[in-house]
Amino acid sequence: MNTAHVQHDLAELSGAWALMDNARQFAETWPDVFSLARQAAGEYLREHHPQSPDPDQVWWHVFDNATNGPTFTGWQHTGKPRLSLTLTQLWISRFDEGFQWAVDLLPVYGGFYRQDGSADAYGVDNQLELDPIKVKEDMRALDFAARVEQRTADFWALNGSAFEMLAKVSFVQQIQQSLAQGHIEPFDAERLRAWLGLEAEGPVGLETLRNKVPDSRFKIRQYEVQGGGHLLTLTTADGRILLYTPTAPTVLQAFADIAQLVAWVRERVSAPDAQQWFDQLHPPGWLASAAERREFRLRRAWQGRIPVSPWWPFGTGKEVTGDLFAQLKRMTQEDLNAQHRIIVSNEALDTQHWHDYITAATRVFGSFTLLFWPFSLFMVGLGMVSVALDVRASLVATNEKQRWEAFLSAFADALAVVLTSLDVAVGASAVGYRAAPQVLKATPKAWLPMSATGEELVPFASARRAGNPIQTPGRFQGVEVDAQGATWIEMNDLSLRTRFDTQLDSWVVTHERAPYGLMPALPVRLGEGGAWQLLAPEGDLDALVTDFWNVYMDADEVQSQALARRIEAQQRALLRSGNLPEFVGHMAPMDTQGNPCVTVNGTTHYTFWHEGDVHNSLLEQYSGQMSKINDLFSATRPRPTFVQLPELMHYLDNLFASMAELPRSTAPLLWRGVRGGRSGLAAHYRAGAVGPGDLLVSTDITSFTENPYIPRRFMVDKSSVGRPLEEITGQFDEHTVFYELVNDGKVTGVPVAPMTQWQESEVLFTPGRLFRIESVRDIAGQHYRFLRFRLREVEQAQGERVFDMRSGLPFDRQAYLERVQYDKLVERCFPASQWPEA
Repeated sequence: MNTAHVQHDLAELSGAWALMDNARQFAETWPDVFSLARQAAGEYLREHHPQSPDPDQVWWHVFDNATNGPTFTGWQHTGKPRLSLTLTQLWISRFDEGFQWAVDLLPVYGGFYRQDGSADAYGVDNQLELDPIKVKEDMRALDFAARVEQRTADFWALNGSAFEMLAKVSFVQQIQQSLAQGHIEPFDAERLRAWLGLEAEGPVGLETLRNKVPDSRFKIRQYEVQGGGHLLTLTTADGRILLYTPTAPTVLQAFADIAQLVAWVRERVSAPDAQQWFDQLHPPGWLASAAERREFRLRRAWQGRIPVSPWWPFGTGKEVTGDLFAQLKRMTQEDLNAQHRIIVSNEALDTQHWHDYITAATRVFGSFTLLFWPFSLFMVGLGMVSVALDVRASLVATNEKQRWEAFLSAFADALAVVLTSLDVAVGASAVGYRAAPQVLKATPKAWLPMSATGEELVPFASARRAGNPIQTPGRFQGVEVDAQGATWIEMNDLSLRTRFDTQLDSWVVTHERAPYGLMPALPVRLGEGGAWQLLAPEGDLDALVTDFWNVYMDADEVQSQALARRIEAQQRALLRSGNLPEFVGHMAPMDTQGNPCVTVNGTTHYTFWHEGDVHNSLLEQYSGQMSKINDLFSATRPRPTFVQLPELMHYLDNLFASMAELPRSTAPLLWRGVRGGRSGLAAHYRAGAVGPGDLLVSTDITSFTENPYIPRRFMVDKSSVGRPLEEITGQFDEHTVFYELVNDGKVTGVPVAPMTQWQESEVLFTPGRLFRIESVRDIAGQHYRFLRFRLREVEQAQGERVFDMRSGLPFDRQAYLERVQYDKLVERCFPASQWPEA
């Protein structure tokens, strides 16, 4: 690849990262009605109910009948409710009109329940202890509508200036996409790019994008589509027209003149899929009424009776003067205000028209509760087809978090296409990069070359053959640039993937499978003799290692959760690639033990997708009430008694079978921390009984993590998890063990964070997994110390000594079988053919 392009990309990355931060801020602060209502209702439940249930799992039901009963309200009901709303929905719509006047009837004909509207009886078994009258009074005092109004004002104050840049990046990407798909001609693309002040082709500079767009090259008109959508036309001096429909699959489309455009529209509204096309002009979730949709259908039917008359159904529109992207921002603000009209405010309740608001809000819950994707989101990222993710499929998901992930993924793709020359997969990961905490605190400019690198480069080594590095003096001297724009160096006879970190102003060694991942990034410098040198504080290898762990051994819940969210999104994407079954319907069927499952071609699957989320109740149980199940495998703890042995074995069989269906972790490094008193491995190592070259075997369900903040939690007692490091120095000792597992593509652990406790970024291994000890090293900071065992997973022993990972004692299969007392499970994890008796 031409290094000039890569130089351009490096120059633009800092700006791209700033824009990605803008996009993340946009996503995190977006004043979505339903997420804000969910948050407010959740806060209310946490304050007024001891169990703090999920507000989306609490229903307000209204009935036509009521009888006295031993319930919290004193009333119970039979039959299906007349009206059902979740507490989140109720926070928006408020109580309906009858209850506004007859407040004393609220607890008689209504109530809060843990059961949705499908039950036949509502009483003591499913009623929630919430007083409807007090909830109504509290809603007025809290005034949710005023809260949303303030949040919206704060949103625009924070994001208003960035919006136009985000929209412009999206528009440039749409030009390239429409050209590639044949919807516009090359000269159309040239005109549009020239209008934006861009070169005819190639990457775009951020400074150019910051310029205001002149209004002289195109005449622009905006049309508000019946029912609440948007459509724009851009007309040139020679009469050529570009149709701009941000929410439709084809965003930009060119026509020779107005007659051709009108004829095309007439053909579309007369086609069998006309309604589908019309609906695509509306942002999903827009408040188009049924009457408005019927009116369009009637117009289309009328048009069918007059086939010779061309028809433009969108009115005369209005001229857009000034900067197009400033106008798009105004349109977005108007759309957001329209969306918020479904909120029933105190002011609305005090007017004669308040019941219209309630009707509108209730209507919307039927179809669009979780599909509110306003026009603005299409303008800054969702109008494009993401290369890495099917964004439009994500629009019909019911998981809010995943939709925001889709938005950010799509915008990262757009930035990669618009601003860089990189392969889009490489570019998207580059522009989506967020510096890990240790990078933000590093100062490699002040570091010195190391005389010896030890084993720190080993996890980064690639099997790729070295190519021809650039010899021209400058930033790229000694660096090889491959066809995808990736950069490589050769050091200590190792081929190493690198990237230039503009924040550190240094080349850094990274992992080839995750160049923008969370692994330690090792700064390097080309020495005077033409050899690459690893840099460290004062040139000290120990300082290089502790510089990394000084960050992650300290308690920082905010940063830990931020990393955990990123890791969960990565694990979710990996699970999505695993061809797991999808369940469509209200509730998945259950097995005889009450575990939800899906049967495909006679095979039962406990892991499945449902409404955008991945589920495995067996794993969920393991992270909850079944967490003590590992006592079954322990030689020092009593056997579990909370469940009968046959039931326990049935559970383990299904759990291990379901784990076998999951894709394997792709994280380059995995970590695990163990308190000194819970592991005998360090003592056996220090006594010379175990060391590099020996194998460790997992004898229970073994947890590693992708999040470097997590190991510390398991290296200290539970009461010290959140305490500052300097207060718990004494809990680290010579027996504190830390495992670092190098993933060379052979790791069998499976990612489970989206199905368990996402904060722990967990990767689970079944019993019987073998890990070779690559190296052992004492690591000590000012307030911590541990013994690091660097591991690599192997398929089976080849004559090496094998030790129990927990105890550090030699592993004996027969003793293990006698302890577990379940032949089938032991044979599954420790096949007798691979574990011959000594």
